Amino acid sequence: MRFCFDEEQLRFQESVRGMLAKECSPERLRALSTSETGRSSELWAKLAEIGLLGLLVPEQHLGLGLSEIDAVLALEETGRAAVAEPVVETACIAARMLAEIGHNDLASSWLPAIASGEAIVAVGHPENAFVADAHVADLLLLEHEGDIHAIERAKAKITHQPSIDPLRRLYTIDWKPSPATRVATGDSARRALATAYDRGAWATAAQQVGIAEGLVDAAVKYSSQREQF
Repeated sequence: MRFCFDEEQLRFQESVRGMLAKECSPERLRALSTSETGRSSELWAKLAEIGLLGLLVPEQHLGLGLSEIDAVLALEETGRAAVAEPVVETACIAARMLAEIGHNDLASSWLPAIASGEAIVAVGHPENAFVADAHVADLLLLEHEGDIHAIERAKAKITHQPSIDPLRRLYTIDWKPSPATRVATGDSARRALATAYDRGAWATAAQQVGIAEGLVDAAVKYSSQREQF
């Protein structure tokens, strides 16, 4: 049994790292932190262009249909570059949830848009009172009494919540669930929420590995250049 990443996965990691080195510099991140949305539509389009947003989207919905193993190195690179865009929320959690809950019309409408970078989907979970990036989302996947509902952002009232990280945009959502918004219930909804939690933890952990690697690299570079007075 082979426990190493294959050449294709490593090449994709290099491609993501190279693109982010050009498009996601510390200077651009500082500028984004003081902008109205804190997000860059240009960077989101670049992420879609190299295939990162469609990695976990099934092929029948115009994605690459790959696995979490194929995505983990790319997610590390988004952590290394401190990418603020909702890659985890949209490309990892929402994409898989939409593919797995069995609501074919919803999947057909939104999964191709995720893969192409035309849509951002934010996810609310009962374990967290806040929804990240609701302000830029086109669709919200929210839990209510164990069911999952899909609602367009324009039909919900979002309220910004403070964060110690200026690039982390958190919101509470005021919305009205209805039979028309319900997209999963019972065991299907429970499984989707459980796997969404696990998938979010996995993807965030991958980003944290990248953050740690980036900090070590920066410290090594600094120590090699610093001169003692």
